[in-house]
Amino acid sequence: MSYPPLLVNPEDSLWETHHKMQQQNVQLSVVTDNQGYLAGILTQTSILQACYIRELQQVITLLQQQVHNLETEKVNLLKRLNSDLTEQVSNKKAKLKTQVQRN
Repeated sequence: MSYPPLLVNPEDSLWETHHKMQQQNVQLSVVTDNQGYLAGILTQTSILQACYIRELQQVITLLQQQVHNLETEKVNLLKRLNSDLTEQVSNKKAKLKTQVQRN
């Protein structure tokens, strides 16, 4: 066990605890309550076991869908902006042509 031990609160998320353990390069952390009493011990393995593969797959699928939706929105926005710019250029050309004909 590393010294001093990595102490975490029961309110800390598994992600926060995992991140702290990686930063301090420890494999074990001690969970203590507000009075400093031992509430449990977490290892890298127990953190990974708490993350269910099925739940992770659902999160991955959801994130992939969100990325796809954002890409679609981006493409639609770019098409709309391109159309607006094309229209503005056409209007400017028409105005310039009219102005040249007057002069």
